[in-house]
Amino acid sequence: LLLDIVGYYQPGGAGTPGPTGPQGPAGPAGASGNSAQQQRLVTVTGGPGVTVANETQPSFALGADRLPVMAYFDATTSDLAVVRCTNIVCLADLGIPVESTGTVGWAPSMAIGSDGLPVIAFSSISPSVGIRVRHCAALDCGTSSGVVLDNTVLSQTPPSLAIGTDGFPIIAYSTGQDVRTAKCGDVQCTPGLATITTHTTAVQDNFNISIVIGSDGLPVITHQTGPADLAVTRCANVACTSSTQVIADDQAVPLGFDAAVTIGVDGFPVIAHRIYSDGTDAGSDLRITRCTNLTCSAVVSTTVDAVPNRTGYNSSIAIGADGVPIIAHTDVTGGVLKISRCTDVTCAAAETIPNDAGLGSGALPSMIIDALGLPAIAHIDTNDIRVTIATNQGWGP
Repeated sequence: LLLDIVGYYQPGGAGTPGPTGPQGPAGPAGASGNSAQQQRLVTVTGGPGVTVANETQPSFALGADRLPVMAYFDATTSDLAVVRCTNIVCLADLGIPVESTGTVGWAPSMAIGSDGLPVIAFSSISPSVGIRVRHCAALDCGTSSGVVLDNTVLSQTPPSLAIGTDGFPIIAYSTGQDVRTAKCGDVQCTPGLATITTHTTAVQDNFNISIVIGSDGLPVITHQTGPADLAVTRCANVACTSSTQVIADDQAVPLGFDAAVTIGVDGFPVIAHRIYSDGTDAGSDLRITRCTNLTCSAVVSTTVDAVPNRTGYNSSIAIGADGVPIIAHTDVTGGVLKISRCTDVTCAAAETIPNDAGLGSGALPSMIIDALGLPAIAHIDTNDIRVTIATNQGWGP
């Protein structure tokens, strides 16, 4: 029997002894004990550090201490910033700038490295070129070191980062018409130790790139290709110096927009993306493509949440504590966050729970499964960052 104290009791105000003894734990467990227990969503908005105007593009991860950590672009100061949450709902936590030279921090992608510390890949606007990497030297990223990993790509090129089986980051991003990978040779991504490979095909492959490490230890990259189809590029080795590509989903209408990939309980990739069901953006729906083998040469695809509203934007996907895929995405017609969950591990169908109806919420969601096994989503509420947690009525342990 393993008991993880940190996952349930947080240091700070909630644990400070009062006149009559220690105070009980704070967070989602407390909310579920009152009227919120009858709801499908609990929404918590952070304090001054999380809700300063013009904070955008959050990237969420679960820290080594099992508390969330978030990287984001501060559009007011044009900096990359990080919030280390001191409680499971990120309530009243402060963000700190971690890189401030030029206009930097665009489209951050963050993961927790093999040393237990955050590592962040991002782009810059000024200087106008470069994929950059920042390695935190502390859990709160109060100290960090940064490098320009690839100075040949255009500004505002969004990267996608994962941690390889060797413990070092690998980053996928676009260059020209192709997918490019940069495999770091250490946790800091020192440029001289990185292996950069361009994966060239005869068609355009440079949109909606997402990377994950497959169950066989090899990186898997999903992206849009050709005339708006969904492609999977599978690396042939850990460093991704060569690869093979398959068209995973090819329909008569455009698809593959906003692709996001994870690995299912069967060890095969599961991809959330957006399809133009009627051939136009007015018919945007969420689509789930589940690979039935490692190479994704065989798949099963399902269009879900096919409603009059335009949904499926900015997908973020994770596997729930029960092994079932969960997707956070944006309803741009309603201006709200939506969370769709497959009805089983095969994803033959999905349900969408009531959305977070915060004013202008739901843009650019980034989802983790938190220390309690519940989906936690960082997203934009007008110009602020908002955290929404789905409560455990069949959605977690």
